[in-house]
Amino acid sequence: MTARVREILLILVVSAALLTVLEVLTRLALPQDYHTTSLNGLATAKDDSILGHLNQPGAHVRLDAPEFSVEYVVSEEGFRDEVTHSRPKPDSVLRILLLGDSFTWGAGVAYGGIWPVVFERRCLADGLPVDVIKAGVSGYDTRQEVIYLERLLPKYRPNIVILAFLPNDLVTNLPISGNDSLERRQALEQDSLLVRNQGVKDPSISACRRPIG
Repeated sequence: MTARVREILLILVVSAALLTVLEVLTRLALPQDYHTTSLNGLATAKDDSILGHLNQPGAHVRLDAPEFSVEYVVSEEGFRDEVTHSRPKPDSVLRILLLGDSFTWGAGVAYGGIWPVVFERRCLADGLPVDVIKAGVSGYDTRQEVIYLERLLPKYRPNIVILAFLPNDLVTNLPISGNDSLERRQALEQDSLLVRNQGVKDPSISACRRPIG
């Protein structure tokens, strides 16, 4: 091993040690404490025998953290949404179902700033009569989202389904919470094969394809 290589290795080791010490000191001096308070006695999630958990209809929870404080309100339909979606769907309405995990749910973000609301606002501003169902559930992986989709399709008959896929979904497609029994895992594997193409092509959606940032 040359002297140059030894110097580089020494720098890397010392840097790693310093970063570790800095991380420990930061956590001790500035702990990131999160406090969740139910404002009506309901938690944001409830147990589900297959999916592990679902959003709890009617829940109203406040999350307090060092950098932010945010309230989560779950509609009676189980969505982080402020409207009730009519059934059957009116023919004049373009219904868009949004699926995803905590990113779509809007963890740590006030309702008006979550991307499903921003997307809905942009479409309405462009004159599209959209009905956006915000069906994000924190902690879901792609397989859970697929099963959830199967439950929602016959109820709401969306014209369009959008699934927010993030890089972590490549490696986390196992149930995250709830009962991790073998039967539940097998049900997830089997039910994940049941997705069918229920969408209806509509050229009017092109106006929604612009960036929403």
